[in-house]
Amino acid sequence: MFVVREMTFNDLEEIVKIEKDLYKVPWNFQQFKYELEKNEFSYNFVLEKEGIVIGYYGFWVMFEDVDITKVSIRKEFQGMKLSNLLMKDCFTRVSMLGC
Repeated sequence: MFVVREMTFNDLEEIVKIEKDLYKVPWNFQQFKYELEKNEFSYNFVLEKEGIVIGYYGFWVMFEDVDITKVSIRKEFQGMKLSNLLMKDCFTRVSMLGC
């Protein structure tokens, strides 16, 4: 069963590995750490299955506007429409924030 939950500091090591596998210019540990600890506009979530991070997404909220910063799915799970699951979760959360 897939679960979407808030991203934590403990997720970052695995997320950075996924980033390096997916992107030519990946975000690094410090960038994600900043998003979690210091960016007051940032919201970040992970998709996991049985304790394994499968994907993640993030967005910034500024007033009633939202900027999606990341939507990523681990390579071996791509093609399963899991990004749709993340985006549906994102739209629900954004709506609850009044954006």
